[in-house]
Amino acid sequence: MGLVLPPLKLPPDVNELVYLPRLAGDGDYWASPSNYVLLTPEVAIPRRVVAGLGDWEVEWLRAAAVARACRSSVVTGRHAARLWGIGVHGIEPDGVVDLLLPGERRASSMDRWGENVRYFNTLLPESEYTALDGYRLATPWRAVRDIAIRDSELEALVAIDSLRNVIPGPDDLHYCDILGSGRYHGKTRVRNLLAMSRKGSESPLETWGREQLRQAQLPEITSVRLQVSIDVANRTFRVDMVINGWLIVEFDGGVKYDGDNQSPRKEAQRQHLIVNAGWTMLRVSYQDLARGNFVPMVLEALRRREAGASA
Repeated sequence: MGLVLPPLKLPPDVNELVYLPRLAGDGDYWASPSNYVLLTPEVAIPRRVVAGLGDWEVEWLRAAAVARACRSSVVTGRHAARLWGIGVHGIEPDGVVDLLLPGERRASSMDRWGENVRYFNTLLPESEYTALDGYRLATPWRAVRDIAIRDSELEALVAIDSLRNVIPGPDDLHYCDILGSGRYHGKTRVRNLLAMSRKGSESPLETWGREQLRQAQLPEITSVRLQVSIDVANRTFRVDMVINGWLIVEFDGGVKYDGDNQSPRKEAQRQHLIVNAGWTMLRVSYQDLARGNFVPMVLEALRRREAGASA
């Protein structure tokens, strides 16, 4: 039995999208266009909605807008991954959406309907795209393959790790569907990235942190485990990463406790329990990773432990 397509993960504000060709000159947009923001030349959204959103939420909406407006093209890459609930690293430059045409078709001037899209002329078999609920998308595995071919190593690893975590199925089937069959440019790179991926990362930050440690090649690190359950004071906590069996790393805060989200106060109490039980804990934010602080934080903790042991 093959892998099953997951349900789409659409933005909460998707029903606010306005498809201009369908209005034919009627509607609020034409009366007050300044009250709207164009996500594509054919799709707008009220400015009041965008005002309360982060950049990644706007890109999520743009992905839905393009996928729903496509007539013959198919959204792939990072924007398609967002709509499948797959984690991506960072924000797409200039909001450009990657598109493919089914089969062996190449994009002509008639196909190029927007400035914020980029066409790729590569084979797209019928088995690797869908029009689920009216959204024309590459399958999750094809979308991740295209990320691995065209985007950075880190972006690819984040997407591969996330797909393995959020979509149920055996790893060997995920591997085969991401790699694909036949020959294509970049297949060796995709195969190498699949070998570097690790199951267990539950957020892009965890993959990013693991990759920074791999690149640092610190001789002080003897083991790295992901999503580890530890027992403290008759309670079970799940933490993002354990280094060398004693150093806990939590990315972006949030100690997990029995699968439930707890208040910051309770999280602080549980951190206190963990530390009192003899564990060392580092809390690592997006800024720590982006500014290159994470590896020095780990190295300092390791050396401090070594100095204490030799004192």
